[in-house]
Amino acid sequence: MTFTDESSSRCLPLLVVGGQVAVTGLSAALASIWGVDAAKAVFFGGAVAFLPNAVFALGAAAMARAGGRLPATVEAAGLLGGWVAKLMLTVALLLAAIAVAKVGSGAFFIGLAVSLATPLAAPAMVAALKACAGRSALRADGAAGGTASGAKGDPA
Repeated sequence: MTFTDESSSRCLPLLVVGGQVAVTGLSAALASIWGVDAAKAVFFGGAVAFLPNAVFALGAAAMARAGGRLPATVEAAGLLGGWVAKLMLTVALLLAAIAVAKVGSGAFFIGLAVSLATPLAAPAMVAALKACAGRSALRADGAAGGTASGAKGDPA
């Protein structure tokens, strides 16, 4: 299986959200050095970012699965609606975290900032996926009698 731009458009949003969850969990684990309250605050801050992104990513993945069967205006309206829902959910979670969980500490905002910064690594994620897929394709072709260039019958 090779990595294509089509498959990246389907899985990248979910991969980025998975990265946000992982980075938030790691940040919360590191913050536990300063106590359970700091770890919870970091996790709540990250959750304010990754939960709305997960909702949007699931919607974007569903639109990608439609694969051009929808008119462009419907796709655009779906993405705009998803973005509005994401924004409203972000504000609601932010207000709930501050009001209900009483997390106004610096740790909360650090968790929020770290989680919001994670999507900046998306280009590196794509490059890593392409590199891994390329190595997998080379190994598969090499085992099937292909050449080092990955194409059967082509001289390297």
